[in-house]
Amino acid sequence: MFKRASILILISGLLLTSCNTGLITATQPADENQANQLAASNGFSFQGINVPPEVMLQVFSHLSVTNIAQASQVCRGWYALSEEPDLWRIIRLKTHGDYPASNATKEQAKRHMLRVYVNTLSNLTTIRGLVNKYQLNQQHMFDMYRNFLSTLYSRLIRETTTEMIEEHIAQGSEKAMGHKIRGLAAGGYGYEQDPSSAVILNESLVEQGNEKAIHRKIRGLTAGDYGYEQDPSSAVILNESLVEQGNEKAIHRKVRGLTGGSYGYELNLSSARILIESLVEQGNERAINRKMDGLTGGFYGYEYSPQAAASFNESLVEQGNLEAIRRKIIGLAAGNYGYELNPSSARILNDSLVEQGNLEAIQRKAWGLANGFYGYEHNPQAAVILNEPLVEQGNLKAIHLKAWGLANCFYGYEENRALLKSWIIQEAANGKRWACYLKAQGLKYGILDFEKDRQAAIQYILQNNIPY
Repeated sequence: MFKRASILILISGLLLTSCNTGLITATQPADENQANQLAASNGFSFQGINVPPEVMLQVFSHLSVTNIAQASQVCRGWYALSEEPDLWRIIRLKTHGDYPASNATKEQAKRHMLRVYVNTLSNLTTIRGLVNKYQLNQQHMFDMYRNFLSTLYSRLIRETTTEMIEEHIAQGSEKAMGHKIRGLAAGGYGYEQDPSSAVILNESLVEQGNEKAIHRKIRGLTAGDYGYEQDPSSAVILNESLVEQGNEKAIHRKVRGLTGGSYGYELNLSSARILIESLVEQGNERAINRKMDGLTGGFYGYEYSPQAAASFNESLVEQGNLEAIRRKIIGLAAGNYGYELNPSSARILNDSLVEQGNLEAIQRKAWGLANGFYGYEHNPQAAVILNEPLVEQGNLKAIHLKAWGLANCFYGYEENRALLKSWIIQEAANGKRWACYLKAQGLKYGILDFEKDRQAAIQYILQNNIPY
């Protein structure tokens, strides 16, 4: 019935003359309740013919996001339709919106389309301006895929170009910023060595409270890295100011400093143990891990006591603590954490979790089969067979394992970069969003065994509405 959505907007002038809910003007804001009441009672009139709201909603669903925004200014009834949640649930499906259906709104659709537009740009100033102005990195539903790509491909760093780094920095990538600072500090990633510029760039982020930049500064002051001159006492002063604010990362830097004489701190094992114990009482998992390591290895100011470590871990296992259960499985498999070596018990415990559908246990089993660990016999083929159903279900971790395996001969998969590429292409053709994203990245930057073709990438991005 509607062959071209653009035709619908051409009749807006005629509809405007007969729209029964009144014009929207700059000085007359829309009354949504009134508009909804009128629409419910009278429908919409076109040349004397009443058109039910359901039909108008269907008409609007054929328009682009831009045209819907324009149409919403015609009259109150159309504005009310443009705010209708059902409309944006339909639009989300049409535009492959990478956000949950429960969050399908006009604003989300606009932000999604802006992210797609940014993905086609090469002007870094424009990219940075749009990302910052519209806060496009907030609730970015593609973050998991962006992180997935950065951890997926072990050779990516060696193949990274300054062009790719700069573009990702403009998009707000923390990892890309770290690469640039390291490149400027020591020369690398295509950057010429310029330590002073590295410091200036990192300091601008420190002033914004960026945790990674603060960590780089403290490491830099401690060891003379990242372009900073060595000044351990200043590192301690900076970290202590954050400890006083309750900053958890600063607290754990202090723990490492007291136990290893790093970050400018003097070695003080008793103070380290007291600090760790205070965090353990708060249920802090990192502190619990350190206590376990301390009891089993005589570290962090603890006396060597494997029996105490096993007893402490068992108390956590009884509470259903998944990290403690993981430690127990490792302990039984390798004789760690105070447990006696018992690989068959490790396998039985892990398999009991596998039967409950625990994804971490399934992935442990896949790792165990691929590498002969956790009490499992070495059987790479079985590891692949176990992982494949999860891949089919769209489990991101399973996809990660397969992609990493194909790229690096891991998790039971043989290295086959050509197969990795063909798998991405096939899954993209099947509409799998993670694969569409990776294909676009491959074409855009010449990675994942794709040839670099920016024009083809832009065309693909626009056809499939793929955000940056």
